[in-house]
Amino acid sequence: MENELFEIEKILIEEYNNTRKTIKELELIKSYYPDSFSALDMERLNSAHISEIDLNKKLKSLVTKPVTKAKVQTLISQLHAIIEALKENEYGLCISRSQGLIFETAIYGMIISDINWAFNSYFYSWSNPYYYYDSESKFDHSELKKVLIDFRQSLIGNQPENFIDLEKKVEQCISTIKELAENDYKQNILTRSE
Repeated sequence: MENELFEIEKILIEEYNNTRKTIKELELIKSYYPDSFSALDMERLNSAHISEIDLNKKLKSLVTKPVTKAKVQTLISQLHAIIEALKENEYGLCISRSQGLIFETAIYGMIISDINWAFNSYFYSWSNPYYYYDSESKFDHSELKKVLIDFRQSLIGNQPENFIDLEKKVEQCISTIKELAENDYKQNILTRSE
């Protein structure tokens, strides 16, 4: 019975994700290539919006949500692993902002990738992230760490009731991390040019 409930929710989530992907693709075409956007595309877009609303209701109305529960547990564990990896290491080295790459804010992208991986997993699991430390790093990641801790605590203390609520929480966290990355990048450029 539990496997059946798992498969039902999994199929609904996959349909929901595919529908959202279709909507995004069609809206991009409509916005950037309006001459190529046909009446058939408009019909497909309207149909996808109706389908999204229907799937949203179905996902919220499920009595048992084993996939959402597994995703929440995976995210809680993955966030714990990320937070632990951000600690100063035993040799006093600090986490590198660029992670040895040319991108100033690579660490933010890596953390978003780790969160997305956990969110898109259908089974309870997590990975131990490896982040690069640097003896010359002066990266103050306290705000980033606070966002991750707060997000993890919100999942523990107030577990989302369904996949849609979980998705909103994940999207909000990722949006906040992107905002931190943008602010950090602007501050680094201004600091260097002075």
